[in-house]
Amino acid sequence: MRDDSGKQGRSSHSAAEILKGLASVDPGPAWVEFLDRYSRLIMSAANQFEYRQDRIDECFFFVCEQLSDNGFRRLLNFNVRGKARFRTWLGTVVFNLCVGWHRR
Repeated sequence: MRDDSGKQGRSSHSAAEILKGLASVDPGPAWVEFLDRYSRLIMSAANQFEYRQDRIDECFFFVCEQLSDNGFRRLLNFNVRGKARFRTWLGTVVFNLCVGWHRR
């Protein structure tokens, strides 16, 4: 089965199912799956802003913190019925968070 990242699935959950899990009483498993699936995208964006590994790691953790903040508010703003693919939308959100981190 193909996941939203375009890779043969390690998981059978769609992005919509992961988001549903993040909105649940126990979001932990969905967060782990989200990170498993999308941490490479987040790290790639962080690499665009920094060259030192410690700073790349700081940016990565900042982005993850922001994505999980307030009950995953940013992630849950994604419109699953809209035209945008989750991965494309997420890339934009992550890029903007990296810009914010870099400016501070």
